[in-house]
Formats: sequence, C-alpha cells, structure tokens
Amino acid sequence: MSLKSPVFTEVQVEAALAQAAGLIFHPQLFRPMPKITLGEVGAPSQTEPPGDDWSGKIASSFVRLPVLAEFIQRCAADAHKALSNDDPRVNPAGMKADEMCSSSHAQTVLARVRDELIKNPYDVKWIGVVVFALIRTLEETVDSANTSGDKSDMSFAVSMMNSSLVAGDAWELGFVTKRTFTVPQIESSLRKHISERIVIALSSMVAVDPGAEFFNEQAPVSLH
Repeated sequence: MSLKSPVFTEVQVEAALAQAAGLIFHPQLFRPMPKITLGEVGAPSQTEPPGDDWSGKIASSFVRLPVLAEFIQRCAADAHKALSNDDPRVNPAGMKADEMCSSSHAQTVLARVRDELIKNPYDVKWIGVVVFALIRTLEETVDSANTSGDKSDMSFAVSMMNSSLVAGDAWELGFVTKRTFTVPQIESSLRKHISERIVIALSSMVAVDPGAEFFNEQAPVSLH
C-alpha cells in the first residue's frame, strides 16, 4: 500500500464511514469523554455524538491530511496481519473473535466479514474498522488519564485528538495529528495498541449490531 497519497477517494472513505458511524457511535459503545484542559479550572466540557455530516468531514480530512491518511493506512496494514493471525495465545483478551459474539447469527456475520477483510487488505471497509478501533483506544486513554488526574501534554493531546475526531473538526484534527503522528514513538505505540486489539474491535462491532449495513455482502469497493 503506497503511503505517498491516500489510496482511497474521498467518496469511498465517506461511504465506508457513513456505514460505520452507527457502530462507532452506537449508544452501547460510545462514551462521552471529558476534554482534558491544561491550566484551566472548572468542569470540562464533554464530547457528544456527532451530526449526520460526520462521515463527510472525516473523509475530507482523510484526503487533505496526508499524516492522518498514512497513519490510518498503516494501522489497516498492521490490523490485517493481526486479524489473519487470530490466535488466542497472542490475543491480549485470550479469546478468538467468535467467542465475543453470543448469537449464532452474529458469529456467522463475523466469520464472513473477517474472511472478506483478510482476503481484501485494500477493502475500504478497513477504514471504518480502524477508525472504530482508534476512537475506542482514545476513549480508554482519556478515561484512564482523567481517573488518575493526569494533565500532561500527552493526555491533553490524546483528549484533543479524541474530541476533534468525534466532532469532525478538520482544523483541530490537523493540528493535533501533525504534532502527534509525526513523533515515531507515539505513532508506533498507538498503531501497535490498535492492531493488537483489532480482533476485539471487529467482534464488538458485529456483536452490537450484526445486521448493520456495514456488514452487507456487497463486493469490496475497487480502488481508483
């Protein structure tokens, strides 16, 4: 996968994220997170579920922010390897993907989608899966920082990334990604965290709504 420019078109990314949005922001999964501030007092504001134009805003940012597109594409490549090697011995949760889905229907959907993603590493649906996993990771990090009272520059940056990604704020997203994803240690650590939990992420997506449009049986979108 070339990282010199986005592999997918804005239309393709928007379509994939529009389908994934219902899972990313599903009320059983999405957690409003406090926006960590530096040197300010008072109750912080919280992230809120985005509007209907969220997928378009993120798709626009994807094609206009090479650092964001490259990060997501690297995450997808790492996640593809992890999903292909779905082994409970290396899975931090100690379980295979289908063990997270209780119904037989969900397990069937998960098996099909997993096979499709493994066979098609350039399927645009990978964008939706990675963004789902990224937001869950950011939520966990912000929650941990808030619980511990950590108000470091790093926790502030992660919180800012989470809020800008949820809101689809292109300016803020560009500002924070250029200052975090360009730091090798941060980029590689976040990418590793996401790839290690991609089995859990995909299973969670299916478990919460196995009938979602995102899991339909249409052929993968071809690249331009």
